[in-house]
Amino acid sequence: MTTNTTRSSYARLFDNGSNMELSNQIGHILTHFQSETIKQGNLLEDFICKFINEETPLNVFKEPKGWYKSQPDLNHIFENKQIINKCFIPKTYMDKENIPCGNKTGTELDFVLINSDNSITLVEMKAGKDFDTKKSKGEVDSLMNIKILLEKNGITVNELLFVSYEAKTSSDISIKTDLKDCSKITFLSFLKRIFNDEVAHEGRLYINNLFQEQANNHITYFKNAITKVIIEL
Repeated sequence: MTTNTTRSSYARLFDNGSNMELSNQIGHILTHFQSETIKQGNLLEDFICKFINEETPLNVFKEPKGWYKSQPDLNHIFENKQIINKCFIPKTYMDKENIPCGNKTGTELDFVLINSDNSITLVEMKAGKDFDTKKSKGEVDSLMNIKILLEKNGITVNELLFVSYEAKTSSDISIKTDLKDCSKITFLSFLKRIFNDEVAHEGRLYINNLFQEQANNHITYFKNAITKVIIEL
């Protein structure tokens, strides 16, 4: 008997009416890897933070949304910081300037880079190279609206970046919407916005190795799971 207590939606693809156990086992394998694929974006951000915090002199600032809501003004969010992960801009700031906000409470930015001249770089990060066409227009609009908000508050926005870890060149990145003032760049180019070429390449290799460790775990899981399926067959 399978130990899974819920039936995967993929199971019906393999259910011929007499193989409930087998179809459920196959379905759960597919569900597992679909879930792991969705997690890749968050893993990438975690790996970036791990590299920066543990392997470089810099530190990534990361706090829950409540911290951002408690700040007296936008400048306090960015001052004395170099890199922010999961930077949250509360909707209240947008409302004050009559700027649209696509979310009920505010907008979260994957990364914000605070440059040496105190200008800001806003970053949308993706593990893959195909940005979701249903969401990409909204993501572009959000970045543009945050740029307008910050500049209304005296903060210069230097760049708006869509970054792909997987893409080898910027032309590999697929975003089927008007990018406006945003740019597409590779992951290595993103790291070079922060570090010199040598450290950027070290970071790319470091994070690639972390993903390869994950891949070995996925292979082990797949081998064990598919062995059970073959026994059923």
